[in-house]
Amino acid sequence: MRLLRDTTLPSRMMFVMLTTTLAALIAAGAALFIYDLRTFRAAWINDLDAMAEVLGRATAPALQFNDAKSALGDLRLMEARPQIVAAAIYDANGRPFASYRGAKQGSTPIPATLGDGIAIDGGRISLFRPVIENGERLGTVYLEARYSILQRVRTYLLILLGVLLLSLLVAIVVYGWLQDSITRPILAISQVARRMVRDRDYAERPAPVKGDDEVAALTEAFNTMLAELEKRKHANDAALEALQHETKERREAEEALLLTDRRKDEFLAMLAHELRNPLAPIATR
Repeated sequence: MRLLRDTTLPSRMMFVMLTTTLAALIAAGAALFIYDLRTFRAAWINDLDAMAEVLGRATAPALQFNDAKSALGDLRLMEARPQIVAAAIYDANGRPFASYRGAKQGSTPIPATLGDGIAIDGGRISLFRPVIENGERLGTVYLEARYSILQRVRTYLLILLGVLLLSLLVAIVVYGWLQDSITRPILAISQVARRMVRDRDYAERPAPVKGDDEVAALTEAFNTMLAELEKRKHANDAALEALQHETKERREAEEALLLTDRRKDEFLAMLAHELRNPLAPIATR
């Protein structure tokens, strides 16, 4: 904070603007990130649940007639969804009836026993959904998909970084506009004030600012103050000049009086000397 106080006004305004923009963007980005993750998770769950329901309706006849081959054919429809890494159908007793593994996910194990609901583990999301027909539970559908949350996070962070950079660029452009309307007039006042203190010259004026805002009012007030100071300076200079002239006249009058007094003394001394010579014989008689 002390370092910030030692910097110039434009630097402080730039720092405040960029810091405020960055803080607001980070807060908004964090809120949107949390919302996006929750929405992303809910979308995945809803998508898997919808696929499980469709798959359950498609395999219900196969479960009723114990046709595992038909159920396997229904499961192979998941090849159109590369995100699905494994799928399985369980019969009413919870025994595996048919299973499917993605082409690149041959090592993905199919649970030997039924689970409950939805589970998210690392980068995988799994779902168990009962197959119910006419109020009777015929079996259970199991789906497992890649839950690419890390990829989602990376994508979001890249987007957020791009937004931050673009926003900071916009903030710099806005700062340039603010500098013309706010910072530059204040700097002009500061420079004029420094030269005024240094040179004692009140004739210079910062350029007036158009408008009726605080900066324009400040500039107008400063110019008015300078005009008053210049007027008083001229009055003081005139008074000082008159005082110097009066002092000079008094000094000249004093010197004239001293000269007159000195001449008077010289005259009296000369007169006494001249009178002493004729009176000397008289004084000796």
